[in-house]
Amino acid sequence: MEELAHQACIAGISWEEDHITFCDVTARVAHLQMITRQVSSKLEHTFRQTGPSILLTPCPHETHLFGLQLLDLAFREAGWAVTRSGSKGEWPGDLLAQAHYDVVGLSLSSDGLVPHLRDEITRLRRVSRNQSLRVLVGGPCFDRGDADIGSVGADAYAPDAWSAPTVAEEIVHEEKLICAGISIS
Repeated sequence: MEELAHQACIAGISWEEDHITFCDVTARVAHLQMITRQVSSKLEHTFRQTGPSILLTPCPHETHLFGLQLLDLAFREAGWAVTRSGSKGEWPGDLLAQAHYDVVGLSLSSDGLVPHLRDEITRLRRVSRNQSLRVLVGGPCFDRGDADIGSVGADAYAPDAWSAPTVAEEIVHEEKLICAGISIS
């Protein structure tokens, strides 16, 4: 998984530095997505999803979705029950209203979409069946410092796919402590 993320970063940097064309980047990332789907389908039934639940979704209008595929793998490997939305045009709020999710994870690449993400998080919290829904964010926009959790109303940020399950566990555990009346500082 780390190698797939690394290869995607190399493609992005090569494009930003004008070493390859947009078509080259698109072809490389499509190939990485194909590999990720193959690995994911082989591993899907290998991991027991008995842990907390997460809904993974892109920010509205987001076009960079490869990171969500890597997150899907990372969370499944960590034992989480994972649902992905956004690929079929459905609004993730409908899923949050229908079923209990411990966490919603959102990805953002463009700083121009920060207002959309902030509004989306507000809407998702409002309709969620889980009134203690925790929100995890990540993506290049946060990596560059163009946005932070406070500016979008999230609970936590994960810098990469492999640390995301640990960060999510921490915010779920934190919420359970608060609900039990245990002070955390």
